Amino acid sequence: MFLKKYGSPSLIVLGCLLAFLLSACSTVASTNAVSQSLVTSTLSENNHAASAATVTTACPAPGTGRAAVLPVLTLGTHPTLVYTFNQIDNRDQPVSGSLKRYDTVTRSTTTILNLTGKNIHSQQISANGQWIL
Repeated sequence: MFLKKYGSPSLIVLGCLLAFLLSACSTVASTNAVSQSLVTSTLSENNHAASAATVTTACPAPGTGRAAVLPVLTLGTHPTLVYTFNQIDNRDQPVSGSLKRYDTVTRSTTTILNLTGKNIHSQQISANGQWIL
């Protein structure tokens, strides 16, 4: 009866409401569940190393700034996967969040960053594949 009286606009509103409710719902993970997200990074063979720089921790004068001074980045030649590994407890509270790298040739995993009591929700690889943002 409601649909006959108001016609197709009510179907659109009902569909939008249903889509909103479904998008708001999330699946609840079990105790110590693990969330993984993959980002693929392929290193190009013709990357050029930056010129050597000395790392400095001295602050510039107040009210001024300076460009970041970073050590030389030595790039590998193997394809690499970078992913997050998050753990939560049975109350959906973060236990730890790790950013890890997997070398597809040597099949070895390296932890890049480990945060206790926090989860990592997103990561991004720069366009040239050299930086994790």
